[in-house]
Amino acid sequence: MESVQILLKEEVFKFQVKACSDAYLLYKQTKAADEFSYHIGLGYGRKTVIWKQPPDPVTKEFMTPDEGLLKCEEFVSYWVRWEGAKFGIGLDGAQPFVEWKDPKPFTIGAVSLATPHPKQKVTWKLDTQSIGTLRVDTGEDYSYEQSWVSAIGRSAIVLQVKACRDVHVLLSDKEGVPGNGYEVAIGMSDNMKTAIREVKFGPNMINVDTPDILSCKDTRAFWFRWSHHKLSMGRGTKLGNRTLINYGKEDHPMEIRSLGLSTGWGATGRWLFNMAETVMYPS
Repeated sequence: MESVQILLKEEVFKFQVKACSDAYLLYKQTKAADEFSYHIGLGYGRKTVIWKQPPDPVTKEFMTPDEGLLKCEEFVSYWVRWEGAKFGIGLDGAQPFVEWKDPKPFTIGAVSLATPHPKQKVTWKLDTQSIGTLRVDTGEDYSYEQSWVSAIGRSAIVLQVKACRDVHVLLSDKEGVPGNGYEVAIGMSDNMKTAIREVKFGPNMINVDTPDILSCKDTRAFWFRWSHHKLSMGRGTKLGNRTLINYGKEDHPMEIRSLGLSTGWGATGRWLFNMAETVMYPS
């Protein structure tokens, strides 16, 4: 299941991944097509595998060193290098344990993160130095099991999303999982209202009229800013401009560490991030 697509700006892509097995990277000729692509399988038993898709299918298997085996509860650091026709894969700071040159290479235009098992939890931490832009797709189910944005060291962030309705952002005091904080629901009631809640799917503490705040065709930007007790959000990329909601309670303190992204109730979303400004923890 693919939900994250990346446009790289460097040949070497560095990342960390936490999974019991089967974490995949798809190096693709175009952002849309699955053919003309290379599938890199990490945690394929004790092996790392490269599958080249048609029209010239190839399978290459490589033994993974013990320190590179995936772990259910710990992150493992990898790097992948693509140099026109040659793949190299290694662990952080180490020489490659995979080297393979394709005699009939594809041109690579994008990279996707995926797992073949939709119910399996895979968490990625991406090195922003090698990434130009990143796209995250969220599905029709209201769930925070898809993608999270790190908020460590931040007090504000700008998110961009294209969706017809029902966009949700969960601000959590935990990293990559729901916790204490706030939920912002944008484009509720058939894209007519926006609300702040103190818990996921809790009662609306503030509910304002925002007709047509989201768009099925265009990407819309929203800023979020928080302090120890207060949360503000508004339209656009300029913090403090076009404010929609201010909310806070002295007895509801928070230290925001991550933001969960979700759509739902039949609506899907496409989120865009400038990786020079945003660190992603998609899962």
